[in-house]
Amino acid sequence: MEKKGLWTRRWELLVIALVALILAGVVSHTLKSAGTEMEDKAQILSEGWYYWKEGVKETVELPAQIQWEGQEQLTLYNDSLTAADGGKVITTKGAQYDLVISLDGKIIYEYEDPYFPRNTQMKSKLSCDADIPTDFQGGTLSLTCQETSRGNFQLFQVYVGSGKAIMLKHLVDEAAILGIAFLFVILSIIAVGIACYIRFTGIPDPRFVDAALFLTLCSCWFITDSSLIQSIASCTPAVCVISFYAFMLLAIPMLYFVKNTGEMKKYRILDVLILIFSMNAAVQGVLNRFLGMEFVDMLFVTHILLTGGVAVCAWLLIKECRLHKTRELKQVLLAFITVSMGGVLALLLYWILKIPYYGSIFQLGILIFVVLTLSDIVISMAGNIHYKTEMETYQRMASTDWMTGLKNRQPFEEMMTEIQRKVSEYGNSVLIFMDVNQLKTINDQYGRGAGDEIILAAAKCIVNTFSRDGECFRIGGDEFSVILKDPHDTKEQLFERLDQEIAQYNQESRYKLSIARGWSELRKEGGEHKTISDWKYEADNNMYVDKGRGGKHERI
Repeated sequence: MEKKGLWTRRWELLVIALVALILAGVVSHTLKSAGTEMEDKAQILSEGWYYWKEGVKETVELPAQIQWEGQEQLTLYNDSLTAADGGKVITTKGAQYDLVISLDGKIIYEYEDPYFPRNTQMKSKLSCDADIPTDFQGGTLSLTCQETSRGNFQLFQVYVGSGKAIMLKHLVDEAAILGIAFLFVILSIIAVGIACYIRFTGIPDPRFVDAALFLTLCSCWFITDSSLIQSIASCTPAVCVISFYAFMLLAIPMLYFVKNTGEMKKYRILDVLILIFSMNAAVQGVLNRFLGMEFVDMLFVTHILLTGGVAVCAWLLIKECRLHKTRELKQVLLAFITVSMGGVLALLLYWILKIPYYGSIFQLGILIFVVLTLSDIVISMAGNIHYKTEMETYQRMASTDWMTGLKNRQPFEEMMTEIQRKVSEYGNSVLIFMDVNQLKTINDQYGRGAGDEIILAAAKCIVNTFSRDGECFRIGGDEFSVILKDPHDTKEQLFERLDQEIAQYNQESRYKLSIARGWSELRKEGGEHKTISDWKYEADNNMYVDKGRGGKHERI
């Protein structure tokens, strides 16, 4: 049965993961569909390109890769633009080559990053947009790329279209990243909502707060790392700085998440790692601000720390899994293995292959990590809530009289203890003991069913009379008690109301109900509080006096 449950749980997690991926792709699909259906869309300028090599004209169709060893720069030309293209926008990739776009020798775009230097990988993600003058009458378009250390140029498609069409194209290109970022924002809001809910229910799990912070930082990083956002932002350096800080701080809520899982708090190295990542962000900020060191030149430090931090967490989780072998630890370990693989692959693409879309691999790994961890704590939370509900039900059953629904002797004695401990808060409270008269006689003459009916009737009369001002209890077979905290009505008024309730029942029933009652106030005449034992004794004694006036009374 246990294996079957585990298999079922895996299918649940798989469904959750698929739903998350589908949600992340909805925005991407919507934007791509909009871009496809739009009449005014960007046109591809792939033909008509040529360059001169040793005095010979070489034609090329984009995209293309051109070997260009030993040359200072490569310039491509295209003569297909006409006056109809005036006022449009040209876009392509190539910032990593310090691209220059010209029309008839006049520069209309030149890549520069004086305020926030980027490395080759970061440049290669950027789009290079150039505005064609509105008075353009046709001429030669040229793209000039600076020399690369590898001796070759990877040339991308060139698009021409209205500003709206080019913007839509950029939006479509970034749809996957923005879709994931949107999903992470929604998940962070959900995580915060769940954290507030479970805190309200009394079974808080700090991992929901950790997950919400992690999701927020991830969405912030995804958005600010987007080439589209960096291109359209009015203050690009600030956006890039935010991106770096979000990336540097990603690990901190992740480490807190691990620390709050199971018994992982005992590993002090997690606190050390949290401190190291915090110091890394602080030190890099100081070095950049006061010594002029660029964030991009210090990025390798964050990569090393992330690799080491994830490795340490995975090692600790493996160690803990061997000791306890709980589903929770196994699930978190699987999530860390997934994000570790995505991170290692992203680093390989970044440092060795220098592929621009290295971040997408890591972001996909993070998405899977989030799905696995969130689904695990949601399942754990559901189990905890179910367990808490059962415990509350059992506790309620233990403190409630099954026949009348009134509280039983246990909560009565607990309230007595509370009054003794906080006697000043209860003013001149009143204790009333009550006993059903002649219950044994009714049981003997009419049977236990009649006796049960009398008990239920007594409970109803007592509740109708006293529940507005205090707490009602059934403390024995035919014994009831009421505690009134500063009652509004007098003793005579309350007992008259009780007699009216009894009289109304007796008019409609063949069994006659009679209730003896004893009244005792918590304060003496001089204002001094009585002891709890004296308070109980006086109420009980007064009840027996009243019971004696009723004729033949047997205590059951």
